[in-house]
Amino acid sequence: MKAGAGRQRTEGKRQDSRSRVLKRYRKILMLKNDVGGRQAVECWQLLHPLRFLSMDITVALLYLVLAGAFLLVVPAALYFYLNTRWYVASSFERAFMYFLVFMFFPGLLLLAPFLNFRPKRREIAS
Repeated sequence: MKAGAGRQRTEGKRQDSRSRVLKRYRKILMLKNDVGGRQAVECWQLLHPLRFLSMDITVALLYLVLAGAFLLVVPAALYFYLNTRWYVASSFERAFMYFLVFMFFPGLLLLAPFLNFRPKRREIAS
């Protein structure tokens, strides 16, 4: 057996599975767009660059986006929401706030050192 022959076989299998998936996408798009093939071809051209991405990179990017949303984006929006609604919230809304704080606690801890919610200095008229 030649060196790298197994690797060539797995590359061939990956290429076959990719082509099967792409053929399946084509069929789905053609079935959904039964008005005419033109719109389906345009949608297929949007999917075309995805065949060069490996599944590992796609999964890693998905994890990165979800982690960024969980640790940074949603907690930042939650801080803004809590800061604006804290003193005027109803009891149900306050319970919902507590749930959100529980749910996104790691991200809130991550952002806490960078935020300052101290009251503004009062101006005393003399």
